[in-house]
Amino acid sequence: MSNFTFTPEREPLTWDEIKSAVDSGQWEMFSRTTEVLDEYFEWREAALKSFVTVADELKIEVLGYSSQVDPSTGKLCAVRQSDPSHLHDKVLRLNSFPYATKPHGQIQHYVLWSLAELTGDQTEALLKERMPGHEFIHFVNPPHRKTIPEIHHYHVFCRSIDSGSAEN
Repeated sequence: MSNFTFTPEREPLTWDEIKSAVDSGQWEMFSRTTEVLDEYFEWREAALKSFVTVADELKIEVLGYSSQVDPSTGKLCAVRQSDPSHLHDKVLRLNSFPYATKPHGQIQHYVLWSLAELTGDQTEALLKERMPGHEFIHFVNPPHRKTIPEIHHYHVFCRSIDSGSAEN
């Protein structure tokens, strides 16, 4: 995570602003509130007390990797077994540390965690299957904005198709 940079808190983004930022690659438009960043740093600090890396915690807790104690640190590290049947290959869940959006409550920020890299079409198909009646904007952060570069993950903004006509 040494190359990662946090964007200072900005005004929350509307649906149209999210779409515009993704389409134009203006990643600096995305920010988290100070409260969310504080929660992130608290989680990260707690994770690093028990796990070698935060990626190890996510691989174990989210993707179903086995764990073992790393002899050099005494902390848990993720181990991918030769039999992948116990692994969760794609996990879609609300982002615990979401980017700021508005109107409040109308746009959800999910993360799609995946064992393998997905194409845009694969991501779109999975989202339509798992969340019918919603529209999506999804993207992968560029390298300088990735907090967990060791795991394939996709940011997904979602809203009910009915809310599209409300406020963009």
